[in-house]
Amino acid sequence: ACDSCSTGAPALFAGAARVAVQRVLTEMDSDSPGDALFPAFDRAEFAELQRDVRHRAGPPACDYAFVIYQRRRQT
Repeated sequence: ACDSCSTGAPALFAGAARVAVQRVLTEMDSDSPGDALFPAFDRAEFAELQRDVRHRAGPPACDYAFVIYQRRRQT
């Protein structure tokens, strides 16, 4: 297996998402104007391996997490 990384525009995310085995995402509990968003995906297809929850005092204050997802094996 080889590792690859996709950052940037939603079109790049969408293309990489179809073949990605693992996803390393930053999930934010706030709206950030001007930020690129990762496309929605079926979370049932992935197992959450790790979650590191943090808090930013702000302004504006928000909670966020670094999360690693692994695609579930097809049977």
